[in-house]
This record gives sequence, structure tokens and C-alpha cells, in this order.
Amino acid sequence: MDKNKNVLLIVALVAFSVMIMFSNKYMSLLQAFETSAKAKEAQIARYIDLCSGFVGLLTNYGEDFLEHESIPDSQFFEHLHYDPVKDLYHSDALIHTDFWNSVGNITGRGPIPEDPKGRAQVNLALHFNKDFSRIYKELPEAAWVYYTGEQGFIFMYPWISSQDFSFSEAIHQEVFYQNVTPVLDPLRKPLWVPVYLDHAGKGLMVTLSSPIYKGNTFMGAVSIDLTNQTLSRMIESEYEIYLIDDTDSVIASSQDVTFKDEVVKLDSLLRSSPDDIIAMQRLPRQELRQFGGHYIYSAVFQNAPWRMFFRVPATLIVYKSLLYITPILAIGLMLIFTAFEISKRITAEDLQKQSMEALITSQKRLEDSAKLDYLTSVCNRRGFREWFDRLRELNPTSAVPIALILGDIDHFKRINDTFGHAAGDKVLMEISKILTRNLSPFDAVCRWGGEEFLILLPSKSEQDALRIAEIIRKDIEAAGIPWENAALLKATMTFGVAASDLETSLDDSVQKADMALYLGKKRGRNIAVSYQEIGESL
Repeated sequence: MDKNKNVLLIVALVAFSVMIMFSNKYMSLLQAFETSAKAKEAQIARYIDLCSGFVGLLTNYGEDFLEHESIPDSQFFEHLHYDPVKDLYHSDALIHTDFWNSVGNITGRGPIPEDPKGRAQVNLALHFNKDFSRIYKELPEAAWVYYTGEQGFIFMYPWISSQDFSFSEAIHQEVFYQNVTPVLDPLRKPLWVPVYLDHAGKGLMVTLSSPIYKGNTFMGAVSIDLTNQTLSRMIESEYEIYLIDDTDSVIASSQDVTFKDEVVKLDSLLRSSPDDIIAMQRLPRQELRQFGGHYIYSAVFQNAPWRMFFRVPATLIVYKSLLYITPILAIGLMLIFTAFEISKRITAEDLQKQSMEALITSQKRLEDSAKLDYLTSVCNRRGFREWFDRLRELNPTSAVPIALILGDIDHFKRINDTFGHAAGDKVLMEISKILTRNLSPFDAVCRWGGEEFLILLPSKSEQDALRIAEIIRKDIEAAGIPWENAALLKATMTFGVAASDLETSLDDSVQKADMALYLGKKRGRNIAVSYQEIGESL
């Protein structure tokens, strides 16, 4: 009778442990999904801001340029040629010069403008060459960077022959131009246009356009085109990701979707009813919710009329969780069988004690591994948040000051692309060691995500944190990380520093450090910037 009780007890313990492990794995997979969604959301948001920044610079340059009373001819002006048969001028002759691979092509109706106003606009387009070239290098995902003039011309970068594409009056009726004209855009704001088919042959795309004025006179528009294919590559993921515009047209998808040069609506792609799509759009933003057999994370963007949906089937989460506990379940069954055999020789009390100790130890290891980053061995987000919560519990009433340092490895993608992901992993591990050895036992460091690390310094001021961040920055800059064939990998980091206290939520505190980090990126990277400097720079 005692033997049966012992076996039943072990069966119950194994079942309980399997349920706990299943639950932990299930929640861990959901957390990984949400973390991935937020990372992609931040990536697209930064890219939108980058495009907006470039278009803003082009707009300012163009309007400043047109304000000059005396505008010298561009060095490319002499290469313009008028074709009386087509009643069209172009700069095709540049293909025969040393500039051909670093300039765009201009095509326009009628003869080459000789009046000051028309000549100034053409010169502006040609002077855009340098800026267009730089932006095209900074935005490799861009299909075209171009300026469309109200005088009846278009200047496109990179170079395309007038035989393949040239200006026509229909261009002035396209949404990328019409949407920023004075009638439709009286506030003169840059605007993203819905998905449309590129007339220059690069498929479906979206465009960010900004009007250029001389005083109160509309002169034209600068535009940046992004194709569906390149945006889809940016959001590649194991999960379903759909980027849509304000007409519910699909801009990009992480799934293998063939657009066939026609605009695809989200309800058609998901094979859902319009009511289901509306219900999805009404889900709370930046929150993980279950809807229609899927877990869904919805995101919107401040500087673009876009929405992003992240989906994963609930059945897939269940399947992966079951797959995870299968070995544990097998081990549990073996343990039951073994317990049944050895229960003939040992007492029920000893068997219960041994089983409990084994299960507790196994559970402790699983819990510890769930709190550490598998690659760098520093805290992951879950472990860091638990550490922060414990710190708050130890100081429940006082507003204990803290300082946060958020660091991002500069040009980390370039390391991966040049040396491979194994080299990138090596850089992450070595940098985590540098961070750890520069901190006290009372501080905490966390791999916040990707190439970002977060440091929390209890009872430290913003100036203290800035000093520590600068020490770490110099240490990383001076470090040489050994790699294959005796090569040394070099890396730098940009840090954002912010002061806070334990009464403030961790996310709000991190946001301040992230804003300082963003300012550091704008200043050229490899720098430590405090949150206080944001106000001083305004």
C-alpha cells in the first residue's frame, strides 16, 4: 500500500512539474513574440524618422537654394540635350562621362528652359545630385530619390535613361505629386502616399513626398520611393508581420507573398472579412491580445499613416510548448518507473525527499536560465525587471535616486554583414564582459535587446552615470577583440544616460535614456549623452 502511495505521489509531482514547465514555456514564447514585435516596431519607426529627416533636409535645401537671386549653372547643365522630335530635354549624355554612376537623369517637356525661373528650378534639380547620392547610400532600401518640378520635369536618382522613363504630364497627376500640392496639402507637410505601381518599373511602392516653395509659390516636390519588396525584407521574421497603409493596402509582409504588381488588401491576404479587419484595428495598441485563434500585437507610427500587425497562431505556441516538455515528460515517466522499482528497497520517506530535491533543483535551474541572456550571461529583460522589482520592494516608501545607461553598439549590422553573425556574437559577449567589470556588485547590466545593453546604477546621479558611461565607452573603443586569422574586431558604443528614481516605472525611465541615446546617434555615435542635454539642445 505504501509503495502505491509513493508512486502516485511521484506521478502527481511529475504532472505538476510538467504543467508548470508548459506554462513557463508558453509565457516565454509569448514574451519572445512580443519582444520581437516591439523590436520590429522600433526598427520601422526609426526608419520612418530617418526618411522624414532626409526629406526635411532636402526641402530646406531646396527652398534656401531658390531664395538666391543669382543661381550659377550646375556643372551638369551643359550636358542637357533637347530632342525636338519628342519635344523633350534630358541629360542622357551623362552616361558617357565619369559622372554616370553618381548622378541622376533629368527629363522635361519642351526646350531647355532659358527663363530665370525655369533655369533656377532645373539647376536646383541638378544640384540635388550630391544630396540624392548620399541619401541613396544611407537608405539602400530606397528605390528612387527624385524631384518633380512644377515647370514640367522630373529629376530621378539613380540614373535611368530617358528611353526607359521620361517626364509626361501624367506624372503631375500621380498621388506622390498631387497629395503635396497647395490644394491637397495647404499646411505644406511631408506626406506618405498609399501603395501604388511604379511607372519606372520597380513594382509596388510607397512614397514620402514633401513640397518645395519659393515664398508662397509651389515649385515642386522631393520624394523618396520604397518598394514593397525591400520593406518586406526589413521585416523578415518567423512570425506573421503585415505593414499596411491607411487604405488597408499591404505595404510589406514577412510572409512569402507574391504581389504580382497589384495592390493587395489586408482582408484579401488574410482571407478575413472586412469586419474582422476592423475588429483587429480596434485592438489596443502596443499590447498583446488574442483574437480569432491568433495572438496579435498592433502598432501605429507617429510620422506615417501606417499600422503594423504581428500575428502568431495560438496553436503554434501550444505545439512548441508541448514539444519543449516532451523530453521532460519522458524523463518523468522514466522516473516513475524507476521509483516503482526501487520503492521495494527504500522507504517512502526517502523516496519522497529525493524526488522533491531533484524536482526543486531542476525547477531552479530552469528559472535561472529564463532570467539570463543565453549568449552574454548577463540579465535578460525578464531577469532585469525582476531585479528592479526586488529593488523597489526593498525601498517601498523612499524615492531612491537611480541612473540608467542605455548603450547601443554602433553599426552592429556592419559587423554581422562583414564578418558573419558568429563575429557579432563574439562582440556582444566581449562587450558584456567590459560592461560587467566596470560596474560594482550593486549595479545591474542587462541585454535589453539585439545590440542594446541597459545598466542600472542605484543611488547614482546623472553626472555619476555619465562619467561611468564615458569610462566604458573609452574601454570599448580601445578594446581589440581577437577573431579568426588573428584579425581584431573593433567596435564602439553610443550611450544615453538619464537620472530617475524607483517611484518611476522602468519603461518611463528607459524611455528617457533612449531619447538621450537617440541624440547621441544624431551627433555621430561613439559618445555618451545625458538626458539633460536634450533640453539644452532645443
